[in-house]
Amino acid sequence: MDHFRKVALGLPSATEQDHFGGASFRINGKIFAQLSTDGATGLVKLKPETQDWVVSTFPEYGSVEPHWGRHGWTRLALSGLSPDLVADLVVQSWQAVAPKTLHGLL
Repeated sequence: MDHFRKVALGLPSATEQDHFGGASFRINGKIFAQLSTDGATGLVKLKPETQDWVVSTFPEYGSVEPHWGRHGWTRLALSGLSPDLVADLVVQSWQAVAPKTLHGLL
């Protein structure tokens, strides 16, 4: 949980805001990642091919969100994934939501 939060808040212009009791991470008011209230899972927005890869490679740790999954939202069981992979997926989620003008700041 702390790693997920640290990565999310380390991204350019990222802020944290409560979202139904859990932490949401935003860029210009738009959510790019979320943490569950217990911190066990994270939610990221991925490109379809990355979402497919995560779910097929780590079926016990990655799942497509009902309804929102068709927009790329993917739930991650954080305890089962490497910190480097989680960080990479959070960055990709930020890139999916952040304005292109900020991408060069990474």
